[in-house]
Order: sequence, then structure tokens, then C-alpha cells
Amino acid sequence: MLLDIERIAPCMPGAVLDSVTGDDFTGRVKVKLGVITMTYQGKASFVEKDEAAHRAVIDARGKDQRGNGTAAAVVTATLAEEGDHTRVDVLTDLNITGRPAQFGDGAS
Repeated sequence: MLLDIERIAPCMPGAVLDSVTGDDFTGRVKVKLGVITMTYQGKASFVEKDEAAHRAVIDARGKDQRGNGTAAAVVTATLAEEGDHTRVDVLTDLNITGRPAQFGDGAS
């Protein structure tokens, strides 16, 4: 299920999936940082699918719809068995530019 982006996207707050072609997909994500709300539109793709390690890596890049900057993220999701449940660990390496990046020190 972790590799089925059409089933996973609705679980991500603010995310809207627009299209899927193989391992590539497009969409939008709405992010609120303090008093600022941005909507990034862009493209993403699976860059790693390791079923044996229960791990998937997605590279995503987008632009703010109002032209206030860009965002790039590498998202690594790993599944771990916990009894009769599965835990999903998600690590995101996010880089932003433009107006939202000015709030970086204050948002820490």
C-alpha cells in the first residue's frame, strides 16, 4: 500500500493528487507556516522502492502558486512491524526558498 500513491495521498494533510503516470505524479500541497499559507504545485516521483526493506523514497519539487518561492523535499517512508500493527516512519528533508524561507529561524 505504501507504493500506491493514489491511496496514500489523501492521508497527507493539505495534499491533492492531480495525475499519476507510472512512478511520476503531480499535485498540490497547502502548507501553513505561522500566519503565512502557501500552496505549492509541482511534480514528484519515486526514486527508490525497496520492498525487501519496506522502504520508499520520493523526490518532490514545486513552486508556490503566488510566486513566493519554491520547495524541494526528499521523503523517506519506512515500514516497521510492531506486533499485529505496522508503524510508518516518515523522514522529510525539506528545502524552501523565497518568502517562507525568511521565517526559518523563527520557526525552529
